[in-house]
Amino acid sequence: MEYFDNAASTKVLEDAAKAALDVMVNRYGNASSLHSLGLESNEILSSCRKEIAKFYLRKANEIIFTSGATESSNIAIFGAVKRNRKKKKIITSSVEHKATENCLNHLEQKGYEIVRIKPRENIFYAKDFIDCVDNNTLMISIMHVNNENGLILPVEDIARMAKAINEGILVHVDAAQSFLKLPLNLDNIDLLSASGHKVNAPKGIGFLFAKKGVKISPISYGGGQEFLLRPGTQATALIKALEVAVKYHVGKRDQLEKKYRELKEIFVESLKKNERICFNFNENCIPSIVNISVKGIRSQVFLQALEEKGFLVSSGAACSKNKDNKTLINLGYSKERADTAIRISFGVETTKDSVLGLIDAINYVEDSVLKYC
Repeated sequence: MEYFDNAASTKVLEDAAKAALDVMVNRYGNASSLHSLGLESNEILSSCRKEIAKFYLRKANEIIFTSGATESSNIAIFGAVKRNRKKKKIITSSVEHKATENCLNHLEQKGYEIVRIKPRENIFYAKDFIDCVDNNTLMISIMHVNNENGLILPVEDIARMAKAINEGILVHVDAAQSFLKLPLNLDNIDLLSASGHKVNAPKGIGFLFAKKGVKISPISYGGGQEFLLRPGTQATALIKALEVAVKYHVGKRDQLEKKYRELKEIFVESLKKNERICFNFNENCIPSIVNISVKGIRSQVFLQALEEKGFLVSSGAACSKNKDNKTLINLGYSKERADTAIRISFGVETTKDSVLGLIDAINYVEDSVLKYC
């Protein structure tokens, strides 16, 4: 099987898996304990914090380990709301991941005003977000890269412009699809969520960046771990694996970006003459995600046919399976395009040969399915 669903989850690096096993078997102390094994575990936490902070040019004590981006976003959003109960307005985009969307839906039911900004001609503009800012605005919560088609949202401009209006407005960024892929200046960003399993670390580990001085309240209680914001014994084995993955991606970032751009170009050039194929992305999208629609073939039919040929792709976000793809519609694409869309996402093991094989499979499946229909 050739795997093209890296936007949903990635294969754990062999070195990361080995590092996790070593910690589980040999360095299994509780990081809160004061004996040698505990101190060694605490050093694992410290080392990984430094590596993540280094990528964003921030300080290690601004990194809080969590189980992933979903938990991080819950802590960021509900922690901010709990801290400041007076302001009732949150601004977001119309295409957020469920981790953010469902938090905000819950708050909306509780009486909060949630403003969802839509794109114009498949592009988001910072001014559209800023025009909605007023004295009642608590937070702007927005993704950096859309998980469906890789669209890059102008989070730096939004954050900078928001802070120029009111420094007290909190800016939260969901960086699940951009961490280690795109640089991001966090000078005007207060909170940021990310997951390890998107970057070849295990599932169950992620982090929340919380800028020094930003005040949010805990939403769960226990020990004093992770600066009181995420209580519970830290998963040091997973954290060590995340550190290995971070170092790998930092060292290979330029190389991987170049590879993804080349693979995307091969993919597009090979299929653009096919009039039945539509490309659901533009030049403002990252190169590792490609979203296409094949006229007349529903997504589920197409991906199952591709799997039979040995290629694993997605019909949309993994968290929204068996549901209509509203994200593409909210991005400005037609319902027909959304109903026939498949997402292809490249990873560290994706090769030119595997992409060429996928292209052949798409052409074969399209021809055979349409003949059958």
